[in-house]
Amino acid sequence: MILRLTFAQADPKKVEEVRALYNSRELNDFFNSQKGHRFHYLLESPAEESDIIFLTAWDTQEAMDAAYASEAHRKVGGKFKPFLLAPSKKKIYEVYE
Repeated sequence: MILRLTFAQADPKKVEEVRALYNSRELNDFFNSQKGHRFHYLLESPAEESDIIFLTAWDTQEAMDAAYASEAHRKVGGKFKPFLLAPSKKKIYEVYE
């Protein structure tokens, strides 16, 4: 299993908008329609509300790469940009089961 963690800093005044978009039908439909998608979560720091992590899990690196390279991801993913203070940083991890 492959995990992608995207570390981001949200505008403190717009955290609710990030949460609403992440939990929206549009984003859920995107992820649930992607081959190899296992789950996705929005992680929020209890100490610093604007410190967030977008976590997604995939069967394979190839499935993840295909989903994030898609036009559908560019469309829905781009909707987060107005709510973030800086470019996000991504890290990929493999889970050995």
